[in-house]
Amino acid sequence: MCDQLQAFKNTNQKKEEEENPSGNDVNLSNVNPNPKIFLQTFKAKLLSNDKEKTVRVLCDTGSQNSYILKNIAEEMKYPVGRQETIKHSLFGGVSTKECKHNCYRIKLKQLNGNFTCNFEVLDRAVICENVLPVSEGLWLDELKGLGVILTDTNVYSEPIQVLIGADIMGKLLNGKRKLLSSGLVAVETHLEWTLMGKVPQEWLDEGIIEEVPPNEVALYGNYLPHRPVIKESSSTTPIRPVFDASAKLQGHPSLNQCLQCWSNLIELIPDILARFRVKKFGATADIRKAFLQISVSKEDRD
Repeated sequence: MCDQLQAFKNTNQKKEEEENPSGNDVNLSNVNPNPKIFLQTFKAKLLSNDKEKTVRVLCDTGSQNSYILKNIAEEMKYPVGRQETIKHSLFGGVSTKECKHNCYRIKLKQLNGNFTCNFEVLDRAVICENVLPVSEGLWLDELKGLGVILTDTNVYSEPIQVLIGADIMGKLLNGKRKLLSSGLVAVETHLEWTLMGKVPQEWLDEGIIEEVPPNEVALYGNYLPHRPVIKESSSTTPIRPVFDASAKLQGHPSLNQCLQCWSNLIELIPDILARFRVKKFGATADIRKAFLQISVSKEDRD
């Protein structure tokens, strides 16, 4: 039985759909070769008697069952509990031929904690195509500031070895989540934290922000701190990153202090409003987003 989590296997049968004419097995996930979406992955310890192995885990509530790679189950010497015959219904209404799966009861443990759980999984030669881990970015620094440490962030990664489906996933969630300024969402499970969502790309494409090359990370430079301003009622910018141009180091000026001051245009607003009310009709317009754009020469940035 599970130490801290009682997991029950979902025995509901999938609805049979049109059979795949080729009879070939098809992967259970769609993976874009250009990784702009983070999927919920983490690393955990797989336990079996005296054996222990660190594995990559994918959380997929779109799967009715949970799975383990066949070679990993054999390596850990898990005993086969039973066999199940399943026809996989896939995206687009495609179905595979019926295939047999060995059923195992596995045990997962936190990498740096005491929480453990055990549940039933089915074996599979390949779970899905390559799912990349969380890449480097400002989101990792923001998460660190929130006390959140992700476990699946290595550049080199192994394939997904365990998939936790809807039969188990709901019992692993503890309700904790963090909404980041980039729009990504960190979700905590009883095992580890996960990160999901669309990787921020718009500002990179527009040249508003740029990635620091690896060979310049250790060099002297100035970076603006930022924080999220959340406005759920906004349809265009529900999460707006705000940069603090007043931040400075002791003995050094801030970016705001380096800018030339000009007249305060806010004082002109009352006159503008008064002129607007003089005539019978008035017209207003708005733009999608407005920013105070400041361009600093490259040689002056650091």
